[in-house]
Amino acid sequence: MVFATAISRLHADLLVIRLKQARHSLDRISAIYHDSSRPNCTVNWLNGSAHLSLSSGETVSITGRLRVRMARPDEKSAPNSLSERLGGLGLAHEQSLSVEKALFERRIVVAVEAGTEGERDGVSEILRNLAAENIQSAPA
Repeated sequence: MVFATAISRLHADLLVIRLKQARHSLDRISAIYHDSSRPNCTVNWLNGSAHLSLSSGETVSITGRLRVRMARPDEKSAPNSLSERLGGLGLAHEQSLSVEKALFERRIVVAVEAGTEGERDGVSEILRNLAAENIQSAPA
């Protein structure tokens, strides 16, 4: 999985459009955002929505397939905060905290499922070319 920060709603939409043009399935792209920063791609292309808490107690929305992996209200023992759940996906503690920091700053985080190292490298290259910030990968 590759995570990257978009600086605006338009920037998030551009990231998703470019990933789609590069033949990355929309089923493998997700976005995490505050409702006030909701990108258009979450309405038109990315399925479903769930809410998660940041460590501060603020709530963010998550759209796309990642919401299923992250939002499990039926599990009483599931971690509560977003950063704890990101750790469960393989992000290091510092990486998880940097994702939360971006969300505290009202930025949008785009996440792309990429199974192999080659796929992760390709996704990262696309994101870098579009000036996405804080690009980081979690092991497959």
